[in-house]
Amino acid sequence: MPDTDAQNPAAGPAAAGAKRQLQNQEDFREALVELLRGASRQVYIFSDRLARGIYSDPEVAEAISGFARRSRYVELQILVRDTDTLAREFNRTHNLAQRLSSRIRLRCVHPTAESPETEFVLADGRDVLLREDREQWRGVYVPGDRVRARKLGEIFQQQWERATEDPALRRLFL
Repeated sequence: MPDTDAQNPAAGPAAAGAKRQLQNQEDFREALVELLRGASRQVYIFSDRLARGIYSDPEVAEAISGFARRSRYVELQILVRDTDTLAREFNRTHNLAQRLSSRIRLRCVHPTAESPETEFVLADGRDVLLREDREQWRGVYVPGDRVRARKLGEIFQQQWERATEDPALRRLFL
């Protein structure tokens, strides 16, 4: 049976569980907002540097904030490979992580750790947003892909255990 949403891009978010090919930054932004709004208890973000075009977008920041404040039992963990850009430039997601540090935990991937060449966001152990190429905005959003979510979740947890908090990303309260 053919993959109907690949043939019919209008199938969009209403087609629950439908795999969507993502071709540009705007596709990723829309899929991320959808994933965050649908998440109920756990979100893992594994990113190169929290690209400003996505993670500084007001709608994405609002969705992250809404998720983080939804319940005291939610878990939002962010792993970033390159924290230099975050330390130098304003990023709404980083700002939220500083303000909501008890709800959003941000760590830096250990520099000597072997990490995947992809970026991904996982929600509730089932929804996967995967950027397959860090140089281009190409990837896939697959709600309900528990097998891939479990594999990527294991990679995330291994990296999380070795990761450290970067002192340059902390907010000093005076």
